[in-house]
Amino acid sequence: GALAMQSSMLHGGAGRTRGRMTDLVQYSSPKMGGMQLVINTTFDAANTTGANKKDIDETIGVGFRYEAKDFNVYVDMIDMSGEQNPAKATVYNTDGTIKTAGVLGDDVVVSESATKIGGSYEMGALKIGVQLEQTEDLADNDYRMLSVAYKVDGNNSVYFTTGQKVDNDTVTNPSKGSTSFALAYDHKMSKSTDLYAGYGSRDDNDPASKDYTVITAGMRVKF
Repeated sequence: GALAMQSSMLHGGAGRTRGRMTDLVQYSSPKMGGMQLVINTTFDAANTTGANKKDIDETIGVGFRYEAKDFNVYVDMIDMSGEQNPAKATVYNTDGTIKTAGVLGDDVVVSESATKIGGSYEMGALKIGVQLEQTEDLADNDYRMLSVAYKVDGNNSVYFTTGQKVDNDTVTNPSKGSTSFALAYDHKMSKSTDLYAGYGSRDDNDPASKDYTVITAGMRVKF
C-alpha cells in the first residue's frame, strides 16, 4: 500500500501475484501440538501477450504455522515458474523520430520466489509482532515490519506499526527505499460497534519521490 510496510505484490488482493490465487489446489494439515503445514499450487496462473509478457504456468507455495498460548510464528515460501518475453525498447532520434523500432525478445524460462517470516508475542496487555519479507525477485524490494498493540482496558486499544522498504542495491542506488509508521486508536462502543482513528506517514529516500500522509477515522458495525 501507500505506506510500503509489506509487499503489495503479495498482499494487495488484486491480480496474479497480489494476494489472490486462481485455479488453486491447497492442503492444510490438521493442527498437531500447535503446528500446521499448508501446501498449495496453481495451474496456468497468468497468460499475457505482447511486450513484457509473462506466462506463469504454475506456482508452488509451502507454509508452516506454530501457535502457542502467548506467541505464534509462521514461514511462507512461494515459487513461480513460467516463460517471459522481455521487450526490446524503441530507440528514438534526437528529433523524436524512431531510430530502431521496439521488438519482442526471445522467450526465456523464469523462476521467481519469495519468502515471508514472522511472528508475534503477547505479554498481558502488550502484543509485539515482527515480519520480514524477502520479495526482491517479485517486487524488487525486501520489507521489514514491527508492530505493537496495547490494550489500555477492555474497550480501548492503541496500535503502532513501523516498517521499511529495502532495496538490496542500496550501496549504488540508495534512493529506492522508504521508512514508514502508523499510529491508530480503537474504542469499542459495544460488542458489535467500534470507533477508530489513525495516522500514517511514509518518507521516501529519494527526494524526487512523493512522500505520503494518511489520516483515517470511522466506525465499524458488525452484523
